Formats: sequence, C-alpha cells, structure tokens
Amino acid sequence: MTLNVHSDVGIAQIAFYIPALFATCFLIFHKHGRPRMAWTSLVLFSSVRIAEGAILVVFENHPQSVGYIIAGLVFQGTGVIPLILSTIGLLRIIKFIDFPEHKRIEIQIIALRVILLVGVTLVIAGSCLQGNYNNASDVSTGTKLSKAGYILFAAIVGAIIAFDLLFWTKREGLAHNSSLRILYAISASVPFLTVRIIYSCLSVFSGNLEDPTWSPLFGSIAALIVMHSLMEYIVVVMYLATGFAIPLVEKNKSGPGSYAAHGRDDEEAARRATPKVVPWV
Repeated sequence: MTLNVHSDVGIAQIAFYIPALFATCFLIFHKHGRPRMAWTSLVLFSSVRIAEGAILVVFENHPQSVGYIIAGLVFQGTGVIPLILSTIGLLRIIKFIDFPEHKRIEIQIIALRVILLVGVTLVIAGSCLQGNYNNASDVSTGTKLSKAGYILFAAIVGAIIAFDLLFWTKREGLAHNSSLRILYAISASVPFLTVRIIYSCLSVFSGNLEDPTWSPLFGSIAALIVMHSLMEYIVVVMYLATGFAIPLVEKNKSGPGSYAAHGRDDEEAARRATPKVVPWV
C-alpha cells in the first residue's frame, strides 16, 4: 500500500482518537451520569474521526473511487457535527446544574439540535451528489445543498457564542464550580471550533473539485493539519480535560428535573448563598 502525507495525517488521526474514544467511554460509564450528551457526542465524534483516518490512509490507492470520494466528503462535511453537539451538551450541563427552572433555555437548546439535524441531512445529501463528479447536474445540486447545510452550521456556532456570552453575563447565578469550569472550556474552544467550521465552509464554497485546496482528500496538507486536525485535537483535549476535572454530574434523585454536582462542588455550594433565579432574556 502506497502512503503519502494525507495518509500520514490519517494514521496520526487514528492514533489520537483511539485513546480519546476510550477516555470518553470512561467519562460516560465511570465518571458522569445524566445528562451525557456532551460525552456521548464525543464518542461518536472519535469514532467518525477514526473511520475518516482509515479513509485517508487507503484513498491514495483508490484515487478514482467514487465510493471513497463520497465517504471522504461526507465525513469531512458532517464529522465535525458531533463536536458541535458536544459543545451544546456542555451548555446543557450548565443549564441543568444551575438553571433547572428555565424552560426557555431548554427549548432553545432543543431548537439548536433540530437545526443541526437539518444541516446534517443537507450536507450528507449534498456530499453524496457531489461525489458523482461525472454528472454536472448532481454536482451542482449537491453543492447547493452542502452550502445550505454549512450556513446552518455557521449559524449554530454563532448561537453557541451567544449562549456563552449570556451565561457569562449571568455567572452570578452559577452555584457550582463545575458550571464555571465548563463555561471556561466552551469559551476557550470557540475560536478553534470557528476555525474548523471556516475550513469546511472554504471547502464547499470554493468547490472541492474545481479548487481542491481545502479538500481533505486532494487539498493542501498544511490546511488539513492546521485548520482541520489541529483545531479538533485542541477542542477534544479541552473537553476531555473538563470532563475529568469536574466532579460527578448526575440526575438528582430528590425530584424530577433536579440535577446535582457531587464532590468538591458540594462544599463550595454549601459555602455560597442559594443561587438567585436569574431572568433569561
């Protein structure tokens, strides 16, 4: 099997995400209870990236394979979605720990997930059509669908930034150190997540086939490493570190819709006054 620099990136990707997958499974089964969306999404993300790494490795030997092209475009297009979903899951943890009575926040988070699902559907359909590069009509339709999906993804990242800013303005309502740690992690990850989304947008808006510079299969290896892989590595490490740093977060058996953070946060919460009910606007 012939290997090139793209294959090397795929091998490095597999080597990174296999340990990340096991670490995230540990968070799910031995560290945290519900809500688990942040961690289950990381499991999905790690699995997708392992599969994408394998495609990068074998694609060099099948450069004309429509199947590999479609798979590469789909994984490149939708692979980042579980990472966005994990970010939404972290926001949801803050909501359940410190804003359990704010139904409006929950509705907004659900709306983000629905929009994300619509975007994923558009990108998958578009990528499949783009992979049929011998049919100009399919490629054109696929490009339009993919662009619409990425516009939704960009809007969701903008909404995440808005949520992040709003939580910072209401940080006096955070009774647990866990929520503050999660908020720091989200704020720190947003620039890297934004660069990663920009890479995907450049890929679809510049055209994978006409200008393959931003394509993970054909394009610039520097862009692939710096704007794609490195950005994701940094965000995943931040989220895993946060998951291990915060104490157990699980559903509180004292009542429906009640959540608690255990460990050092119990002492911290006891020392602090009962959190104020902060209006959500």
